[in-house]
Amino acid sequence: MEVSMKNLSRQKKVTLFAFIVVAVCFLMNGTLLAQKTGSVFDVDDFLDIKIPSSIAWSPDGKHIAYQASGPKGSDIYLYSLEKGISKKLVSGIPYYDYLRASTEPEFRWTSDGKHIIYTTGQEYYTISLEGGEPQLLISGLLLGKMLRLSPDQKNVSFLRDGDIWVQSLAKGTPKRITQSQGFLTEDRQRFTRLYQGLQWSPDGSKIAYLSPTETSYKIGMVSIEGGETAWLITDEDIWSSITLAWSPDSQKIAVSRLSRDFTRKELEVYSISEDKVYTIWKDKDDKFVNYGNTPSFRVLWSPDSSRIAYLSNRDGWMHLYVANAEGKDARQLTKGDYDVFTYFWSVNQKEIFLISNKDRRHQRMIWSIPSNGGQMRQIIKREGICLARGCAIPSLSPDGKYLAYTFSGPNEPPGLWLSSISGKADSKNLYVSLPKKLRNKIETHMEPVSFKSSDGLVIPAVLLTAKNLSRKEKHPALVHMYGGWGQMALSGWGLGFKSIILNYLAQKGYVILFVDPRGSEGYGDDFVKAGYLEGGGKQVDDLAAGANYLKNLGYVEPEGIGIYGHSTGGFLTVQTMVQAPDVFAAGITQAGVYDWEIWKYSTYVYIRYGHPDKEPSLYRQRTPVYHVDKLKGALLVFKGTKDYNEPMSDTYKFVKALIKADKEFEFMVYPDEPHGLVKPETKRDFIKRAERFLDKYLRKKY
Repeated sequence: MEVSMKNLSRQKKVTLFAFIVVAVCFLMNGTLLAQKTGSVFDVDDFLDIKIPSSIAWSPDGKHIAYQASGPKGSDIYLYSLEKGISKKLVSGIPYYDYLRASTEPEFRWTSDGKHIIYTTGQEYYTISLEGGEPQLLISGLLLGKMLRLSPDQKNVSFLRDGDIWVQSLAKGTPKRITQSQGFLTEDRQRFTRLYQGLQWSPDGSKIAYLSPTETSYKIGMVSIEGGETAWLITDEDIWSSITLAWSPDSQKIAVSRLSRDFTRKELEVYSISEDKVYTIWKDKDDKFVNYGNTPSFRVLWSPDSSRIAYLSNRDGWMHLYVANAEGKDARQLTKGDYDVFTYFWSVNQKEIFLISNKDRRHQRMIWSIPSNGGQMRQIIKREGICLARGCAIPSLSPDGKYLAYTFSGPNEPPGLWLSSISGKADSKNLYVSLPKKLRNKIETHMEPVSFKSSDGLVIPAVLLTAKNLSRKEKHPALVHMYGGWGQMALSGWGLGFKSIILNYLAQKGYVILFVDPRGSEGYGDDFVKAGYLEGGGKQVDDLAAGANYLKNLGYVEPEGIGIYGHSTGGFLTVQTMVQAPDVFAAGITQAGVYDWEIWKYSTYVYIRYGHPDKEPSLYRQRTPVYHVDKLKGALLVFKGTKDYNEPMSDTYKFVKALIKADKEFEFMVYPDEPHGLVKPETKRDFIKRAERFLDKYLRKKY
């Protein structure tokens, strides 16, 4: 067939015109999508977000040092109250790699108020408030693991060859002060199940510690000069975890203990001078007494060591109590249908400041209450949260007049704020967490919502979207949850990597629903204990109800709803997709558990999923690896090779089951990453890979 040059030229023009039309349409569509969602940024812009993680007042109260941390590392700033400005002292501190760290995170001033002490994970450094180069104080690479500086800043403790050692910062050689304790630190398993490092006495003369036995712990105290270890409190073979808290005068140690079956916890005080134990408080419950794997008393001594404050959920909500050091005159300070999450004493001991969700379940505001009892007073009156995982704990000035704290609201990313306790002066914003490229370019909108599960239980949640998201069009959506203890549905950002991921996706046009299924904290004992034997059971119904809620919004694509979770949330992602296979089009599971066989005799498992000996059918029903044949949606599986919480063998078994069942899935393994990702390059890859996966399976084809 012959084709004339004229016809060929015409065909080329037509083809070129068609290509241009397609290209222009594609570019216009991309531009419109960017305009609709505000997506004028990339993943690295979000990884540059740094949120206040530590706050420390100078001894004279004239300066506030604070550390801002994010996926790529952290910076240190100094705010002058006199000048009203902040300056950066240190930048580019490496991200904290908890898997390989030799030092515990610390941030404080030297006693003379001239330097700030901080850690990198391997070393302690000091930086002058005048700036200059940081100076190395001590290195864990030279000494050992789990370094901790003494309160008087004269010595450092560490673990080496299975024992506790002490090194003077001024001179001398390392001194071994315990013998044959057998602490294991290389895989951070046996030691970190203590949930607490070595505990220095405030005067720097002694160290209290927990020595693991085969099934429990012994509580020891040893002088830094060496000698025999004093074993405190009768050793009982029933405790799964213990935490210690020294009194400021170094004469007493508060001991919080949680039983292995989670039905009993006790708070006791050991008096060193009397060699006597005082029982302060006991809580019991037939199902479980505690929210989490450690005793949740969260003890704080009064500055004069005469009283002890603690939390208890005895009346059905987590409330604040105070007793004297002998356990007498115990009284409940807060009452009502709300929880107290953390607290701290005023300088004069007349008040206790606390963070609570009083009045609004999805918020965490700062209040105060007289330490002898009385009316609560709200200190910070805003809509949002003043406490989130990884964010700095509020810090009171040395004179007790000012409070430095992090705050994030429904439409406001986290920042550092300064407020007067009296409320007479305006609050001041000291730091904004968003990098300049993102400021005024992204806006979030968070809205507390709720819906009913299949049995009528009201499930709390928070809806997150870009503020300018069009409600006239359909958008993809993602349900996120944890499902163990904790509260995810909060009206503000957290420091965690998952918070950054989900806010990034929201700015890309996704509708995010944070769901707190039954068993979550913040809503009272009845809601928490509704999760008893319902992990992966009625919790699945709660999450499916969340998807139905999204479908009824009118601006969510019904066929474009996914689910994402980490750890227990990763388990729930898969369990929901196999038990309710028609609900979610796709799911992402990160470091999840797929076969409870590896944990089957731990209390954490059998109060949620049934005891393998007592409820074998229930236990098997709650183990998703046995039900992958029911899976319909696509699945993305993430796993780190150094995840000691959830062994690689469990994930491999699950992936083999997916292959055998011929299911649609993707699998990404990250070398040398633990349970929570730590390397910036890994986090970048995670977000990009997750976004591609979700776009492929959830986003409407434009």
